[in-house]
Order: sequence, then structure tokens, then C-alpha cells
Amino acid sequence: MSKLPIEERIVRLISKAWYTKKRLREKLILDGYPENEVEESLQAFEQDGYIDDEFFMKTYLEGKRNSNPRVFWAYKTELERLGIEKDLLEQFRSIYFPPSEEVKDGIELIRKWFQQGETSRDRIIQRLSRKGFSYDIAEWSWNQFQANREEELS
Repeated sequence: MSKLPIEERIVRLISKAWYTKKRLREKLILDGYPENEVEESLQAFEQDGYIDDEFFMKTYLEGKRNSNPRVFWAYKTELERLGIEKDLLEQFRSIYFPPSEEVKDGIELIRKWFQQGETSRDRIIQRLSRKGFSYDIAEWSWNQFQANREEELS
């Protein structure tokens, strides 16, 4: 069986799963395609909008935050592992995940735990800390949660 042309191989890969440019590069090189051919093809696909690491990062983050809220550093580590390049990761904190977003996730976890019967401030802050939230973010989340509850009750 002969090897597919590189463009066809890329189309097959990206039609079945999400890939970062780095992961596609690694996969294609492992498949035996020459590095210069891989780079040229990936650049063409990127220019045409078929490979977009920024979109990958935003979509991945939205999905993860909805299903399992975590802290900035956990997401950053996952995105690095998935192949998001360093220059894009540098934008990640300020553009896609500022501390206020981390607080929103903390509030959601507190709301969930509160509904499950956990109402102790200290225990909730400890739980947030175990999930990787800094003490400041955990405290801010608790204070915001309490302020929101008071507004709902009045």
C-alpha cells in the first residue's frame, strides 16, 4: 500500500479529531513524511484556516470549564501537553483566562458544594485549594459567592 499524499493525510487526520499544529507535525513526521514537506503543507492548511491553534485552545477551554472547572495552571499544563505553542500560551492568561474567570469557576464549585450540604467557609476554601486555586482566588470566590447569595435573599 502506497503512502497517501500529505495533503490527503492531513485532511483525513483533521476530519476525525482535533489536532494542534505541533501534534499534526509530530504525527506526519512519524508517518515518514519529510519535514520540509510537512512544514509547507501545515502552513498552507493554517493559512486556509483548517488548522487554528487559537480556536483549538478556546474551544478546548470552554468544554473543560463547563464540565470540570479547574485553575489556570492546570489548563495551561494540559494545553502545553496538547501542543499549544509557547507564544499562544503567553496570551492565554490575559485574554482567555484572567483571574476573574478563575473566580467564576470557584463560585460555581462553591455553589455545587453548597447544594450538597457543604457550608463551612474554611472547608470550602480548603477544597478549592486542593483543586489548585490560590488562597486569594479561593477567598475572592467565597466572598463573591456570599455577596451573590445575600443579593438573592434580599
